[in-house]
Amino acid sequence: MNAILEKGLNPRPAINPLLCMGCTNCVVLCRKLGPNVLAVIDGTTRVVRPMNCITDGMCMLACPTQAIVLGEDGDGSCPAHAA
Repeated sequence: MNAILEKGLNPRPAINPLLCMGCTNCVVLCRKLGPNVLAVIDGTTRVVRPMNCITDGMCMLACPTQAIVLGEDGDGSCPAHAA
């Protein structure tokens, strides 16, 4: 992630829908910390307010299935997890 920050990019969470089980751990923690970037929609976490992300990575730590990565594209998709 340091390389992404050094490029001047602001990484955003990307969710792998195949790994996400919709437990809401990341959503609750993100809301509690203030940014409120994530929401569970149709049983899967989605990035709904990417501009609010503070890139602290706490959502990644809260995820029990490692479905979240911080990516440099910021569109909520997860090419790193594409199979």
